[in-house]
Amino acid sequence: MKTVMVFGASGVLGQLVCTELLRIFENEIKLIVTDYKMDWGEQLANSLDGNVEFRYLNRKDDENISKAIQNMDIVIVVLKYKTRTNTNQKITSYIARVFLRLNIVTRIFHFV
Repeated sequence: MKTVMVFGASGVLGQLVCTELLRIFENEIKLIVTDYKMDWGEQLANSLDGNVEFRYLNRKDDENISKAIQNMDIVIVVLKYKTRTNTNQKITSYIARVFLRLNIVTRIFHFV
């Protein structure tokens, strides 16, 4: 059984990705949904049928990311976040560097 993490799962697109992953793989995956808002992430995990777990994930904390992504087979990044200094591309690049530097995840997908 593959373990799949969806980074940004509580957003509209993230929820769709989670639902489709469970449908396509007919619950033959362990799905880890993440968010920086504990209540949103837990609510999402509880609303999905299948082997689903919530993990707190703070995109600004390398140590938190390192702990959260341990033992993941696939990480799917579904973020749409913009500030004056950060664009989606910069955030995705940052996350990818952290994941690859830790040599834990071998596949990274990003949807915007």
